[in-house]
Formats: sequence, C-alpha cells, structure tokens
Amino acid sequence: MCSGRKYPIIGAAALVASATSTPAIAQDWYVSGAATISVLDDPDSIIHNAPIPGATLYITNVLEDTGWGGQIAIGHRFGPVRIEAEVGRTRTDARRYVVTAPISNDLPQIGGDTVTRFMANAYFDVPLKGIGVKPYLGAGVGDATVHVTTKASRPFGPPTAPTQLIDDHVNGVAWQAMAGMAVPLSARFAVTAQYRYMSGGTLHGQDTRGQDFQTKIQGHNVDLGVRFSF
Repeated sequence: MCSGRKYPIIGAAALVASATSTPAIAQDWYVSGAATISVLDDPDSIIHNAPIPGATLYITNVLEDTGWGGQIAIGHRFGPVRIEAEVGRTRTDARRYVVTAPISNDLPQIGGDTVTRFMANAYFDVPLKGIGVKPYLGAGVGDATVHVTTKASRPFGPPTAPTQLIDDHVNGVAWQAMAGMAVPLSARFAVTAQYRYMSGGTLHGQDTRGQDFQTKIQGHNVDLGVRFSF
C-alpha cells in the first residue's frame, strides 16, 4: 500500500539535484534538524462490514495530548527563497477509542499513529533587518505513511482480552504549512523554531480481518531545531 511513496521522494530528490547545477552559489547549502512536539486531531475512522457484514463502524481514536518526533532536511538558498527535501517522523499514542454502530461504546486500547513523511518544502525568508531574528514562511507537499495500530477488546459484546484490531501501513499525499524564525548564532549556525500544520489527507487500509477502513491524519506541530550552512 506504500507504492505511492516513491513519487514524492523522487520529486524531492529532483529539487535538491537541480540546485547542484548552480555551483556559483553552492555555499548556500544547509542542513537542519529539529525535535517535534505534535498535537494531532483525534482521527475519525470508518471500518466497513463491522461489527457485522453490511454495517459500518465509526471510530474516534482518542489520542494523548502530545506526541513526539523529529525531522532532518537538506536545502539550498536562492536569495530569500529556500528549497529543501525533508524526512520526518512523529509518534502519538492512543489510550482509548469511541465506537458508534449505531450505539456508542468507549473502550481502552493500546495503539496509536506513527507518521513518517517525505516532503519537498519551499520557504521565503522575510527580509527584515536589525531585529536579531530571521522570520520565514513555508509550505510543502509530499507523502505521509502512517502505521496505524489498535489493540483492544472487540467494540461490542462482553469484554474480551485485547486483540489486534488494526495493524496496517497506509499512505497518501500530504501537505504542510509553516511559519517560524531563525536566530543566527554565527555566520553559519542558527537555532530555529517553527509552527507547522500537517495534513495527510484521507488514508485507506485494511483491518486485521481484511476489511477496508479509512482514517484522517492532521494537526499541529512545533519544531525546535538547528540549521548549519555550508
């Protein structure tokens, strides 16, 4: 189900490779890394043919308040514009899930969502002088691959021992929008802080019974990191 991932990766690689054809500004390369605090929306999911054939099960995975992760990137400056390729991952655990089909039930679970993204980003460094920081705006597009896991009692009937209900990798086209600032500590080194909204769109997979399900991954992120120019 992850075959679509290669296209955003190829696109990101092409953006970076194109910069190497301009040796006169090769000193404008940079690498960056950041730790991520992630606050995703609780994913609403649909599972077909559950709890019985012909029915539809509506699920909300109630995530913990914050998830954690990180990202690395390599990029190139063209004046105030930067183009980069980024790889990032975040993990957010879920402790319970709410089901409706048509009655509701609230059950504990072990599981969550691990989001791995491959993005091509473009940034604009706002040309402000004399303030000691360099603000910027950005946007990106690429691929999000999500490992969805849910281990819990069956949604209806007497309580049972937890069993694996969903364990699948699903992927789709992702986009993100960023706003942040860099604080230069030297001519080549800066610390960075940014807000990033990321959406992985609607993702399609299968539960452990082989039934189709769909879910949405989106939410807020704060990235705190460093950038080194060379």
